[in-house]
Amino acid sequence: MRLMLLLFLMWIAPLAAEPIPQFEQHPGAPVPLASFCDEDGHSATLAQLSEGRPTLLVPGYFGCPMLCGQVQSGLLDSLKTVAFQDYRVICLSIDPRERPSLARQKRQAARSRGADWRFVTGTPENIARLCETVGFQFRYDRRSDQFAHPAGLVALTADGRVSSYLFGISFSGPALQRALQRAAQNRIEGKVDPVLYLCFQYDPATGRYSLQIWRTLQLLGLATTLCLVSAICYWLHQERNS
Repeated sequence: MRLMLLLFLMWIAPLAAEPIPQFEQHPGAPVPLASFCDEDGHSATLAQLSEGRPTLLVPGYFGCPMLCGQVQSGLLDSLKTVAFQDYRVICLSIDPRERPSLARQKRQAARSRGADWRFVTGTPENIARLCETVGFQFRYDRRSDQFAHPAGLVALTADGRVSSYLFGISFSGPALQRALQRAAQNRIEGKVDPVLYLCFQYDPATGRYSLQIWRTLQLLGLATTLCLVSAICYWLHQERNS
């Protein structure tokens, strides 16, 4: 039994050493005056891009083969049901290798679906600074050349502070309406319970789970097996002593 416990601890140790990126909530945090590149390569801050309007900030990366496109598509569809119109949407690339030319392609694709969104790229320092402010954690995986990160967006007030968070890959129209109205009023909302969707966990193109999820499933299976073995050992011990 001790050997099994030792093997279990040895198996789970690598998981503990590689924390899952989270979407921390920092209500009221002021957005830094960091500069990013717009689709034409011009330098601009989020305040300049927002033009004094409530803004939905969507962190991710443009070459993402997984959840990022689903988040943007889900947001676009939901915004069509929102009556509030005086807002901005800014999609931030967390990959410093992505250039304005790719951002321009993404904006053209969004415009073809009736959405005048902005897509910005930036330096590693400015990306990290903004993501740290809004609580968006991410990690680059060299083996897959992909980023592990959560899915969701941040509603920013008209004066450039974190107003509220929406998590997941789809958003209800009423929830977006409330978030934009509160952001327009410069209201700061409290923390909400997150729905954890992690990019780099499930690939819809292949229908497979990534290493992180696969290990989690293995962990649950191993824990179940240990419980059954423990119950059988306890039952046998009770039988011998009866």
